[in-house]
Amino acid sequence: ALAMDAESRRERVKALLRLPPEERHRVFLEDYDRFYGGGKDAARARASVLRAPVADDLSVVKSSFRFLRSDEDDDALSAWEARLARRYYDRLFREYCVADLSRCRERKVGLRWRTATEVKLGKGQFFCGEKRCDEGDDLASYEVHFGYVEAGEKKEALVKLRACPRCARKLVDARGGNALETSGRENRSVNETDRDEDLRGDGSRKRRRREQQDSERSEDAEDEDAQHRRCFANMFA
Repeated sequence: ALAMDAESRRERVKALLRLPPEERHRVFLEDYDRFYGGGKDAARARASVLRAPVADDLSVVKSSFRFLRSDEDDDALSAWEARLARRYYDRLFREYCVADLSRCRERKVGLRWRTATEVKLGKGQFFCGEKRCDEGDDLASYEVHFGYVEAGEKKEALVKLRACPRCARKLVDARGGNALETSGRENRSVNETDRDEDLRGDGSRKRRRREQQDSERSEDAEDEDAQHRRCFANMFA
């Protein structure tokens, strides 16, 4: 009898080894329920767990990424997820940003940190930080007040951006044109100007637009460096 039991066990082991890993695992689970009385409820509960998505490293980094990370962000994660997210964040190059100014007319700006390839090529430091611009002359560093929504919360940050004169003007347009002190023009807020124009009608709005265009054309003839020092006096070089 013992010899038969030993032989049957060897045959069963050989049969299990011939099965694919997933099928062999399913057989083990069925045997566990049969011999230890787990029942159908335990089998259904276990099946729901097995069907749950597996959290790999990439999915954890994507779901837990923060533009600026704080200790509170780490406290909301498990120990393993917090270590992984913090390790990825610490390896980012956070000295200068890369900007997307394609929607500057809508007053929308996108900012992100530079990749390793961009750092090696000098993008965002020795070349303009706008992702579509490769200008390398007359660059200046600006401290940008960046407001964004992340994880359902409104956040603000001050980040550095290197930009050429043309992209710097786009940045001013994206900020509504009133965020920086300008010279040679009336220092008024955008809300006050719009309110006065609404009272005077479309004629005043068109006349102001023409005056603004004429003023911009005259300023373009001046030296670019002097113009930037006036327009961005409250930013650092």
